[in-house]
Parts: sequence; structure tokens; C-alpha cells
Amino acid sequence: MFSKATILVIDDEPIALKSCGRVLSEEGFRVQTVQTGSEGLQRLQREKFDMVLTDLKMLEINGMDILKTIMEFHPDVIVIVMTGYPTVHTAVEAMKLGAYDYISKPFTPEELVQAVSKALGKKKRDDLEREE
Repeated sequence: MFSKATILVIDDEPIALKSCGRVLSEEGFRVQTVQTGSEGLQRLQREKFDMVLTDLKMLEINGMDILKTIMEFHPDVIVIVMTGYPTVHTAVEAMKLGAYDYISKPFTPEELVQAVSKALGKKKRDDLEREE
């Protein structure tokens, strides 16, 4: 249904990055993965993505800063924040800043696909409403 969607995954954990990329690619999404926030933001300047999945805690640029930048310069891109250190405070902050969803690691492949599909479904409905 959303097989044409392009997704950028930003995570400094190689295992998480590889598994997210594999799971989403197997579902038919076009996926690119990067290990740093700065590399992710550079990709966003050069290429168009429908969605960004970003880890919250990374060394150089954290997920909240990535989220803020995306909302400012690419507001049509859906952002899902992932974290291995979930708190109510960071979940609320992420949603206030414009994240579509906030998911806790570890998550199953099914949970990842469900979160991505749900977000893309909402984007598609929003796009159709704008066209009317």
C-alpha cells in the first residue's frame, strides 16, 4: 500500500539501524540508513523523504534537535522518534515538537511496521484532504 514511501532511519546503533532497514525494506519501503544526525540532516537537504525514524539519544545531534530541524525546514516529513530510554517527559516533548509517534526500544518488527504504516496512512489522508 505504501511501498513507494521513502524512509530515512537515523540511529547510532549499527544493529538497530541494520534491523530497521531490513524490516522496512522487506515491507517494500525505500529505505536509507545513516549513523549520525548530521549525516541525516545532510541527506534531508539533498533528497526527499516521506518519513524519518530517528533515535532520541545520539552523541553528536540528538533526536529532539533533528525533530526540530525537520519540523522547521521539512514540515511535510513524518517523524517517528525511537528510544531505548523512554520517559513520559520525552514522549510529551517529542509530540509537542511535532513527532507523529514515539516508540520504545526494543520493538518487534511488527510494531515497527505497524507504527510506520499508521503514520503513512495518516499522511496519505492528510494529503488527500489538502487536494480537495
